[in-house]
Amino acid sequence: MATLFRQIPLTLAQDEATAGKRLILFEVGTHEAQTVTVSKGGGAFGASDSAASQVEGTLYQLAVDADDLDTVGALAFKCAGETDTTYLLGLRVVAHDPYALAEPGAQMDLVDAPNATAIEAIIYDLPSAAQITDAVFDEALAGHTAAGTLGAALDPATANSLAQRLTILFHRFLTSAVATKDVDGNAELVIRDAVGGSVLRTVDLTRSGLVTSLEVQ
Repeated sequence: MATLFRQIPLTLAQDEATAGKRLILFEVGTHEAQTVTVSKGGGAFGASDSAASQVEGTLYQLAVDADDLDTVGALAFKCAGETDTTYLLGLRVVAHDPYALAEPGAQMDLVDAPNATAIEAIIYDLPSAAQITDAVFDEALAGHTAAGTLGAALDPATANSLAQRLTILFHRFLTSAVATKDVDGNAELVIRDAVGGSVLRTVDLTRSGLVTSLEVQ
C-alpha cells in the first residue's frame, strides 16, 4: 500500500458557488474507488461531501463540495482507496475571488473611491520638474557640509574643496594687480599673471566710475 502526496498550487474562493471552479485534477497510484476526507485550516481530517471520480486511467478529478470551502486558510484532501492513499496538498481558501482581476477587495480597486481619489491626489501633489530644480538650487549649502556633498565642495574651510583649489589657482597665476594711469591720465588697474608677467586684464577705473582720481607714486 502506497501513500502519495500531490502538491496542487490552487487558490479557491471561500464558499465558491460555481462548480467548475471547484474541480481539481490529480493522479492516483491505482484506479479504485476513493473515500474523501478534508482538512480545513490545518485541522484534523474529517468527513466530506467532495467526490473523486476517474477521468481516464489513474487521472482523477475531485469535485470539491462548497461546504469544504467555508474556512479561509490551508486546505487538504485525503483520497483513500483499498490499495493507495493520496493526499492533495498546497490548496488554499481565500476570502476574495481569485478569478476576478480587481480582487482582492476594495484595496486593489484603482477605479472607484476611496483608492482612486487617493491615487489622484498623490499624483497631483507631486512636485513639478521646475519645483524640484528650484528646491535643489535654493537649498542652503550650510545644511549640506558632510564629506562628499556640494556644500563641502564649495566650502573654503574644507580641505581640497573647489573653493580652495580656485584660490590656489588664482594665486598661482595672478602675481599682481597694480593701480596706475594710462597715457591719457585715466586711472586703471593692471592685472598680470605669475608666469610671464603678461597683462591679463586692464580695468579703466575712471571710466567705470570706481575712482575719480588716482595718485601714482
